[in-house]
Amino acid sequence: MKTFRSLLFYSAILFLFNGCKEETSPPAEELPEIIETEDLTFTNDESYLDSKVEIINSTLSTTATSDVSAANLKSATSGKGTYRIIARVSPIEVNGIPRSASHVRIRNDYAFVSYNTKGADYGGGLQIIDISNDNRPRLKSEAIYDDSDFNALAIADDDKNRDDDDDDGGRNNVDEPIYLAGANRNGALVEKISLDNGKITEEVESLSISGVNTNGIILTDDMLYVTVGGSNTSTSGLYAIDIRDTDNFFSVIDQHNYKRTKDVVAKGTRHGKDMVVLTGGAEASLIFYKVDREGLNKVSDPYPIVPMQTTDGKNTAIFKGNNIYVASSEVGLAIYKKNNPDPDGDWVLPQTFLGGGLTNAVAVDANLVYIANDVTGFFGATKVNKTYPNEAFKFQLDGSANFVSSRSNLIVVANGTDGVLLIKRTGDDDDDDD
Repeated sequence: MKTFRSLLFYSAILFLFNGCKEETSPPAEELPEIIETEDLTFTNDESYLDSKVEIINSTLSTTATSDVSAANLKSATSGKGTYRIIARVSPIEVNGIPRSASHVRIRNDYAFVSYNTKGADYGGGLQIIDISNDNRPRLKSEAIYDDSDFNALAIADDDKNRDDDDDDGGRNNVDEPIYLAGANRNGALVEKISLDNGKITEEVESLSISGVNTNGIILTDDMLYVTVGGSNTSTSGLYAIDIRDTDNFFSVIDQHNYKRTKDVVAKGTRHGKDMVVLTGGAEASLIFYKVDREGLNKVSDPYPIVPMQTTDGKNTAIFKGNNIYVASSEVGLAIYKKNNPDPDGDWVLPQTFLGGGLTNAVAVDANLVYIANDVTGFFGATKVNKTYPNEAFKFQLDGSANFVSSRSNLIVVANGTDGVLLIKRTGDDDDDDD
């Protein structure tokens, strides 16, 4: 059943729209329309959503990182080009408390951002940001869950996001659904949200999965692949969820169990494309698969990689060329070759070079690498030799950098309870020689 109501933090909205001078209520038509269903609360109200976007458009300063003795590494004051912070999007609030931006995906002219809550409490959601004009982004839609966290999201790729060798038509409709990976008090879950013209609708489905938490998720042509974390080897692992038009639609059809599974990434969406699963902890590993039409197709035993002692950290990975970039908590950024990865890392940008925090996520744009490093902030590194990053610098930003995604010089940072930062780089582009 659907009802219409104002948000729990209605008083804040009234203040926003009318200030504190008037004691009378504003006309009903001026109040934002908030839609509440049994599953979520969401709004597509343009006036209210516009009020959550702060256009900043100012130069973003960068500073050199700490000097270290590691070979072939050095500090830089900036990367190639200059950076401007374009805008900040305020975070969602659950029961009046700001929640933490946790993950970002970019599709066509939109950036999608998930939210979670650190600690034992629950509360999360989704924001959809229109970046068609990257000098003036707009918040287009917002959903709030008061009983669920979301750690990652999956969307259909578009041509701008695809690897050069992934030239299939794929799924690129603006109204393809969004899949959110997370948990509630009952355990791990995947949430499917349908869109209408790029806006959130009340059409949602929830899939409960054995385990405590889903933490990684990707969408392929036929399957949704999800990682479930934790130390219980009977539930932690990689799950295949069928999204074909069959009787098994949106149900688990295959699973492989691994301890402390962290993320899953693929080189493309088609059958037969390379896919890899990341596990963490003292026995951290990369496990290679192929994207499959009917479940899971494992093609290697686990390859040991640099151990990660921070077992509850956010660890993510990306494919770029023939390299796999792994955000490795207290280790820093580790890069492994796709073929026969070195267990000590084919290249490591150590945490001592990044302020001593926990590396959560990485994005690569030509010869620049962007690193979300938790409470120590947001870093950049230049691939001077066009293979591995060896000059690092720090962006002067507040907040906790939880995730980063980039495309065509636009950088979107999930900045914890500070919300979402949109940054633009200007300068000459270099070709990527991965």
